[in-house]
Amino acid sequence: MNKLLLSLFFISVLFFVAGLSAEVAHAQTPCQVTPTSTNKVSATVTISQTGNYKVWSRILAPDAVNNSYFLQIDNGCAVNIGDAVTFPVNTWAWVDYKDGIATNSAVFSLTAGDHTVTMTEREGGVGLDRLLFTTDLTCVPNGLGESCQGPTITPTVIPTATVVPTAVPTPTRTPTITPTPLPGITASSISMTGTKSGSTRTIKTTVTVRNTATLKNISGATVFLNLKSPQGTIYKFNGSTNTKGQVIFTQKLNLAGVYQATITNITKTGYTYYPTNTVKSIQVN
Repeated sequence: MNKLLLSLFFISVLFFVAGLSAEVAHAQTPCQVTPTSTNKVSATVTISQTGNYKVWSRILAPDAVNNSYFLQIDNGCAVNIGDAVTFPVNTWAWVDYKDGIATNSAVFSLTAGDHTVTMTEREGGVGLDRLLFTTDLTCVPNGLGESCQGPTITPTVIPTATVVPTAVPTPTRTPTITPTPLPGITASSISMTGTKSGSTRTIKTTVTVRNTATLKNISGATVFLNLKSPQGTIYKFNGSTNTKGQVIFTQKLNLAGVYQATITNITKTGYTYYPTNTVKSIQVN
């Protein structure tokens, strides 16, 4: 049994075949879908033995709608992996099917040698950290895929007087490949202050944005924020981060009580937003 395990960091995602049985590189019919997102990552993998390989993907879905990505091998058609209405949310899950149909397995006929695997974002916020290629079509992985990487077995050959047996070769595991992660942005912190001058309360909300890959603060990102007053009124703001990766929103009101700030989105061309540290509250007397 031949197996290949790819380790990835694909948190969007990033979220994306000579010799395919269903999607062949020289297929006569056009591909049903062509990915348009520029958020993608590719890796070169080496298949040591020609055969039919089931591809398992370990996916993290942020909600019941965003739960799929496009998988393409070499120049074959892109395949929609996942996308089931019953997909588990906010937990890592192994998926081996296409187009949201559990019985439509992602099985590819691959020749021995190098192949280019491309993973492209189809829906925002989807995480992908591992791919498992295995010729054991009945194996179901769990955890990090250890269950489908069973122990190495060396058969014992019993000689006879007239036959010189040939030893069965031990299967060789293909090395793990770690592709370059896709760029992302997130709010590394959100803080609030409230001051009083006479009857006027000044509420300041500071948001710091950073690159999830480099962990450095990033400028030029647009932050969208809602401020809820003690009476329930929502004030909407948006602004760009400065060279320190920060943007400050200020609101003056004559109300005492609890103010709540909520980040609704962060955008920057070429980046994917991953929601963290989105809500902050403060009591202002």
